[in-house]
Amino acid sequence: MVRKLDISMLEDLAPATKGAISVDDANKLVQLDSDGKIAGAYLEAAGGMSLVDGRHLALEIADLKGVAFNYGAGQADPFDSDTIGATSTNETYDASNDWYYNAAIAAEGTFGLTGGTNYAAWGDGPGNGKNVAHQDTAGNTGVLSSVKINVDSVSTSFNARCSVYTNNSNSPGTIVGGASDTVSIAATGDKTFTWSSNAPSLTAGTSYWFVFSDISGGSGNATIDYAAYDSSHATGNHDTITSITQVTSATARVAFAVGATSQNMTLINAGLTAATAPSKGLISIQAQFVDSSTLNTDMTAEISRDGGTTWTAVTLAAGATNANFTMYSGDATISAQPSGTSMKYRVKTLNNKNIRVSGVVLRWS
Repeated sequence: MVRKLDISMLEDLAPATKGAISVDDANKLVQLDSDGKIAGAYLEAAGGMSLVDGRHLALEIADLKGVAFNYGAGQADPFDSDTIGATSTNETYDASNDWYYNAAIAAEGTFGLTGGTNYAAWGDGPGNGKNVAHQDTAGNTGVLSSVKINVDSVSTSFNARCSVYTNNSNSPGTIVGGASDTVSIAATGDKTFTWSSNAPSLTAGTSYWFVFSDISGGSGNATIDYAAYDSSHATGNHDTITSITQVTSATARVAFAVGATSQNMTLINAGLTAATAPSKGLISIQAQFVDSSTLNTDMTAEISRDGGTTWTAVTLAAGATNANFTMYSGDATISAQPSGTSMKYRVKTLNNKNIRVSGVVLRWS
């Protein structure tokens, strides 16, 4: 029996080994290489998805799964839990935001005050209730990390943000830094406001107003937990922020945390096992430079194939930015290290810069 070969099918095949980009390859089938994989150059050609983009995508998939995601020769860890705290130093894990940071945090405020009752309504619905504010003095100098209030009741849900203002004769003056990320006020309980960018910097001994604003522009209606009046703190509310003045009937229960001088942090994973001794390591780090920082100077990365006995430095390059976090990626040849299959990464923050790390992808080949 004689079988005929359709020559036109061969003409529709692009080369298995990708060379220079060619328009002749458009709309053709891609052959797998000798390893049964699509040649990496096809993924990177003509502005398509690069291998770095693939690592970023793996991190997003892992984040959706809520756990570290092992795939092929590597792992994507979105830090949805404290997976590397036992092997790292000077790090603090933020379980609410799923990141590690290195600022020394000092808790301050009046959250511990007791007594009193719910005092003022909060939201666009009540008259003069759109903005509720609390005046307090910073005990430490540093970047504001978070602010917390307690919501006692919610009649109509709304979205809110927290902003910090200077103190102008016991009324808010000018804004310091930017507004916090948006928080939904839909149920009772503690509400914590954080900043993904442009967090206010506070100075010890300086008085500030912490203003909580209904930003929905509707008929939001809730109440904030208040305590008995404390003369060392001011509280007030108004639909116009600069019209807020001190009242003497109650004090809002507010907590805030200030990041003091950042310590140098080292993040090391618990270790992954390669099938054979790799010759190359690849890493992507999703990080936010809270302080102005220089890549490969204030944050560095290294890879080891012998369980952390020997390290090889990686030169990182900035990639895409999403939600104020940038993907920094690089690779290194690790064949000169003692042969081994225990794969580890080491990410360092240096020069006391405040840097948040929200995920790492480690790959090898």
